[in-house]
Amino acid sequence: MQIQLEAPRSATLDDLQEISELLNVVFRKEKDWDRELPWQYIENPCGPARYVNARNEDGRLIGHYAVIPVPRLKDEKFSHYRTFLSLNTAVHPDAQGKGIFKITAASLYQDLGSQGPAMVLGVANANSIKGFIGSLGFYDLGRMDLRFYLPWQSPKVLPDRLLETDPAFLAWRSRRPGTRIVRDIRTGSLSRLIHHKGIPLEGILTHACEAGHLAPLKVPARSLIQAPLRLYASSCPQEQGGIPVPERLRPSPLHYICRPLPDENAAGLINHLNSRRFEFLDFDVL
Repeated sequence: MQIQLEAPRSATLDDLQEISELLNVVFRKEKDWDRELPWQYIENPCGPARYVNARNEDGRLIGHYAVIPVPRLKDEKFSHYRTFLSLNTAVHPDAQGKGIFKITAASLYQDLGSQGPAMVLGVANANSIKGFIGSLGFYDLGRMDLRFYLPWQSPKVLPDRLLETDPAFLAWRSRRPGTRIVRDIRTGSLSRLIHHKGIPLEGILTHACEAGHLAPLKVPARSLIQAPLRLYASSCPQEQGGIPVPERLRPSPLHYICRPLPDENAAGLINHLNSRRFEFLDFDVL
């Protein structure tokens, strides 16, 4: 099979149907990609998705790798980095085992790095962590902390968020297709009502957010009876209370990873990432 690698490009509405069809094949229609992709790739207030496509000799799309821009790092020392989230990776079943993920990602990272300092953040599962670390030069910042809280409980006082809390970004996240989002101005939380392994949960997207950022959102107020448990995932350098989620109930190890572009003097940046809060709001868009 001959692989034709396209140049990196920014998303447009005209591109989405073909990508949606590939994602439906690879992920067996686990999402309504026709609704999800316009939200992920086009409506994001931080900008359109950036991606690389791969085709076979007949021009059929067989590989796709995309990142989306997210708010910049909150600390002024590092705010010059353009920040992206590693998002959709898809290789058609007929083309797997040919290194397509590696070459599409390498092409995209080269493109992002050529435009100035950038950083790609991500959360990798058990199947993808080795590829990100071993083949793509990512740093493994450790497993995300995943905890249960009773309906009236919240995480303890936490360190500052890693990324800016952008009101436009919050509004975009609250409009995710097919989701039920609630807010609690008292605790500064924005939550998504979900089911995991048949258990109704309130997934806390962000905690201790400024009330002025939550008040304008067009979502209902949180009720204590909406779910018997609250779920919070974060990379956080201090104790948060709550009950650690047992291994058998975890969806995946969820490794927190990052790739500075270019990869120079990364130690200070890595230390900073490990000292701040990275949470559901920053990565749970899949």
